[in-house]
Amino acid sequence: MSKLKFALLIVFMFPCIAGAKVEHPYPRLAKYFLHPRIWDKAWVEELAKWDVVILDMEVQAEPQDIELLRKLNPDIVILAYITSEEFLPELTGEDYPLRTEILSNIKENWWLKDTQGNKISAWDDTSRMFTMSFDWSDFLAKFLDANVIKSGLWDGLFYDCVWEEVSWVNSGNIDMDNNGIKDNPESLDKEWKNRVEYLLSKTVQYLGESFLLVGNGPSRSYYHYLNGIMLEEFPAVYAGGWEGSMEHYQRCMEKARSPRVCFVASDGEKEDYRMMRFTLTCCLLGDGYFSYDRPGSHTSFWWYDEYDASLGYPKAKAYKLESGVFRRDFDKGIVFCNPTLKTQRIVLEKAFRKIKGDQEPVINDGSEVSEVTIASKDGIILLNAN
Repeated sequence: MSKLKFALLIVFMFPCIAGAKVEHPYPRLAKYFLHPRIWDKAWVEELAKWDVVILDMEVQAEPQDIELLRKLNPDIVILAYITSEEFLPELTGEDYPLRTEILSNIKENWWLKDTQGNKISAWDDTSRMFTMSFDWSDFLAKFLDANVIKSGLWDGLFYDCVWEEVSWVNSGNIDMDNNGIKDNPESLDKEWKNRVEYLLSKTVQYLGESFLLVGNGPSRSYYHYLNGIMLEEFPAVYAGGWEGSMEHYQRCMEKARSPRVCFVASDGEKEDYRMMRFTLTCCLLGDGYFSYDRPGSHTSFWWYDEYDASLGYPKAKAYKLESGVFRRDFDKGIVFCNPTLKTQRIVLEKAFRKIKGDQEPVINDGSEVSEVTIASKDGIILLNAN
């Protein structure tokens, strides 16, 4: 039996998040919203529903929107988004004053290039990657401290694309040291990891202990610097499927700096309620924050019946039933998550009440139940009957 399977069989060793700003009741909800401005002021009221929001750093150009968010939701945590390893030159101009200033300071030798001297992109031909040189990291950390952190508007930074490897980019045609020779993948990844750690260490020096630093990516090595990670496309193939993704989630909750802010970010169709329930209940097995969005998009305000289920706080850690279904007990209800390949019938020790909802009343009809049937890759929230 693998170490992961043994851990999942016995118990999820997820400690509760500590810290005054991240003690939200469950379910804990996050919104990843990357417009450079809050163009429609009605969006502020929508964003205020979430416990944690990740906004593009350019939003601070209109600070009254962030201030209104805090007025509407005094407990909200707001993180400033910035890519750590790439730059999109088209994201400059009037709507992007911070990035415009960054671009004006970029040196030619900071760009990551191939053996022909061409600038490299990880995704498409629009972005350009950096070598993650120490000079770049020194500049970025100092710039963010002076222009974002010291604005007093944010609770933390969210670095996108905090990777441990880079040799997969551009089919491996990378010349980080600009000597015209393709870099050895193993040596390249080792150097890349060292450089990312340098950026994170410099950023933490400026942030101090009270400012949060979160990275996007299934990290194994950076928790000395990070308060958490985002597990995007959960459960992601690149993270090892469901078991691998849950292992990363567990590691985040155990090893990240306190206070811990870990994100389970799933995506799918708006009315794929089963996918939403499954990934939400996976998140509820630990103490992270949940997000569900359209694939490749971070602009929707989808809200689900389960989001309004008031569970309070966990009474204990999650545990695994003989059927393979996981359960966790809360002050005001219980959660089941079925990662198995079979539909499972669960007999309850007492009556619980289903959520009363409109989106999928077959599941959430508000009835009292003494047993539930949970489909494969599905989950359910039940509330105390009394």
